[in-house]
Amino acid sequence: MATQLREYKSFEEARDFVHKLNLKSQEEWSDYCKSGQKLVDIPAAPERIYKKDGWKGLGDWLGTGTVATHLKAYKSFEEARDFVHKLKLKGEKEWRTYCKSGQKPEDIPANPNQVYKQEGWNGFGDWLGY
Repeated sequence: MATQLREYKSFEEARDFVHKLNLKSQEEWSDYCKSGQKLVDIPAAPERIYKKDGWKGLGDWLGTGTVATHLKAYKSFEEARDFVHKLKLKGEKEWRTYCKSGQKPEDIPANPNQVYKQEGWNGFGDWLGY
């Protein structure tokens, strides 16, 4: 049967089922879908089937809690830059070290050059305040 004609579990039922699989990554999800063990009423491409019915990203679907960068809610560029200026970091290398330290708030992006490229991004010197 064509996948667009197939009837799937509700988003909540399907997600609850997938959480019990304890898969941790896109690769593990893909392998599971190809294994022949996937139920026919669980979509292999849930992002398409549930796009308007609760889809929040693969981390939510798998239950890992990981949120895709493009789905995260960040402070405005100005608020984030003001926060970062107060850190008095001396360069991009110090910024990367800080991001890996576990001290960076969730609402400040580790990759501001991508997140804010249309919202005022003007290089790491401007971002860090030097």
